[in-house]
Amino acid sequence: MLKRPASKNQNNDRSVKRMRTQTTPWKAAFERGRKYFADALYEDAIVEFSQAIESNQNITLYDCRAAAYEKVGQYAKALEDAMTMMKMAPDQSKGYLRAGKVLVVQERFSKAIAVYERALKYVNKSDSRYAMLETMQQRAKASMKQQHKEYDFTKILPYDILHTIFAQVSFDRRIQCMAVCRSWRNFLKSWSGMWCNLHLTSAMSVYAIKQYMSYTTGRYVRQLCMTGQKKSRMNTILQLGIDRDCHYIQSLDIVDCEIPGSVFLRFLRLMGKELRSLKLVDTGLSLNVVIVHVFESCPGITQLIYHDAHSSEEIQLKKQLNLTHLSLSGTSHDIQQQFIQHCPHLIRLSLYPSKCDDILTLALKNCPKLIEFTIGKRTEYWMTDDNNKVSKGLQQLAFQSHSDVSERSLITAIEMNYNTLQVIDIRGCYTFSTSAANRLTSLPMTHLREVYIQSTAAFSDNQLCELIRSATALETVHLQSMPSVTNAVLEALAEQQFLRRIDISNCPNVTGLGIRQLLHDKHMIQCLVINNCTNIRPDAVSLAREKLGRNAVEFKFE
Repeated sequence: MLKRPASKNQNNDRSVKRMRTQTTPWKAAFERGRKYFADALYEDAIVEFSQAIESNQNITLYDCRAAAYEKVGQYAKALEDAMTMMKMAPDQSKGYLRAGKVLVVQERFSKAIAVYERALKYVNKSDSRYAMLETMQQRAKASMKQQHKEYDFTKILPYDILHTIFAQVSFDRRIQCMAVCRSWRNFLKSWSGMWCNLHLTSAMSVYAIKQYMSYTTGRYVRQLCMTGQKKSRMNTILQLGIDRDCHYIQSLDIVDCEIPGSVFLRFLRLMGKELRSLKLVDTGLSLNVVIVHVFESCPGITQLIYHDAHSSEEIQLKKQLNLTHLSLSGTSHDIQQQFIQHCPHLIRLSLYPSKCDDILTLALKNCPKLIEFTIGKRTEYWMTDDNNKVSKGLQQLAFQSHSDVSERSLITAIEMNYNTLQVIDIRGCYTFSTSAANRLTSLPMTHLREVYIQSTAAFSDNQLCELIRSATALETVHLQSMPSVTNAVLEALAEQQFLRRIDISNCPNVTGLGIRQLLHDKHMIQCLVINNCTNIRPDAVSLAREKLGRNAVEFKFE
C-alpha cells in the first residue's frame, strides 16, 4: 500500500523540531544536573550545570550551580555565581536571595544584611519573593544580635572576672578596648577600675583628656600619672582634677612636665590628703618646695622618687619625715645625708649617684628597718607596697655602677646581714680585693637568690664554687667578664635546683664541656646568656637551644 506523500506543513514541523533539538543542548545538561542534585551527587551536578552555562548563560543555571557549590562547601564560588546573577538581573530577587543565604551560612550576617538592603532598594515590590527578602533580612539581623550576645564576654562573665581581666591591662590599652564595640565601651565607662589609674600622656589631645575626666567620678581615681605635659596642659589637668573632686588620689607621678607652682600646690592642698606616693622626674620643681610645701600639704606621703639632673640647691631638714621608700637622683651628698638622718623609718633606699661609703654606714645605723640599699640606679617604681613589712635585716645590697664604697664597709654590711640577704650586686665595686672575696665566700648565705659580680679578678674559681654551693636558693647568677669562671663553676651551678637565669658573657675560660655539664638533666633554666664566650663551639650552643628553647639562649659576638 502506497503511503501518502508528506504534506508541506508536516515537513516544516519536522524541520522545526530538528532545529530545536539542535539549538538547545544545554537543556539535556541542565536536566542531568538536576537529577544529580536530587541524588545528592553535587560534584557531578556542578559539572553538568557548568556545561549548560557554557551554552546558555541565564540566572536559573547560575542559581542551580551556586546551590550545588553551597552543598559541597565551596562558598566563595557559590557567592561568585550569586553576584553574577545580581549583575545580570539587578531587579530580580533570585540573585540576592542566593547571596544572602550563602553569607548567612558563613555567619557573615552584616554582609548578608547589606545584600538584603540592596535587594529591597532595587527589586520591584511586585516580585513574588519581595516579602521573603524582608523576612530574610530580619532573620539575619536577629542572628547577628544573637552572635554578638554569644561572643561578647562582657555579657557572659561575672563582674569580678571582668574586673580581674581589665585590671591587668594598662590605661592606654583600656582606652583602645573602648573602641572594640559598644558593649565594651559601656562596661568600661561605668567600671570604677577604668579610672582608678589614669595615665595622661602628651600624645592625648586636651579634648580627649577632658572627655576621660568627664567619664570618671573623682572618688574612683587612685593613681594619676602625667608625662610630657607643657605648663598650659598641666594647668588644665590639675584644674580638672580639682573640679572632678579627685581627693582620694594615693599615687601621683609627674614625669618630664612643666609644673605650674601655684596650681600644683592648690591641687595638693585640696586633693592630697590621701596621697602616699609622689614621683617627680625632670620637672624642675625645687626640692625645697617639696620639703616645705608638699610634705606639709600631704603629711601621709611615705614614698618619694625625686630625679632632677639640675637640682643643685641646698636644703635644711628640721623634722623627721614619714618616708619608708626614698629614691634620689641628682642631689648632693649633703642632701642625701640629711634625708637619711631624718627618715628613720626607711625600708627601701636608692641613690644615684652617691659617695656611698659613709652613706652606707649612716643608713645601716639610722634606718633599722632598711631592707634595700641601692647605689647607681634610678629607681622608677617599686614592685610591691611593703610599708607594713616587718624587717628582719637587709635583704638587697646593690652597687650597680661605679662606686667608691670601701671593701671594709661593704664586707661589714654583708657580714651583719648574711643570714637575710637575698640580692647582692657588686658590679660597681671595681676595687674588690682577694681578702674581701675570701671573707664573702666563707659566709653561708642560704637565703641568697641573686648574685651579680662583674669585671674583677679578686675571685678564684674555687671561691666562686664555694659561694655558689653555699647559696642553696640561687635563682639568678650574673658573672660577666670573669676570667675565673671555668667549667668547674658551671658544674657547681648545675647543682642548684632553683636556678633560672645565668649570664656568663665575656668569660673566655668556659667551653662546650662546661655547657653540657650545666645542662645535664637541667631543664628549669629560663635564660642563658653566653655572649662573646670564644671557647664555646656552635654544637654546644645548639645543644643548649635544643634543651632550653631557642629564645632562652643568647649567643653572639660583639
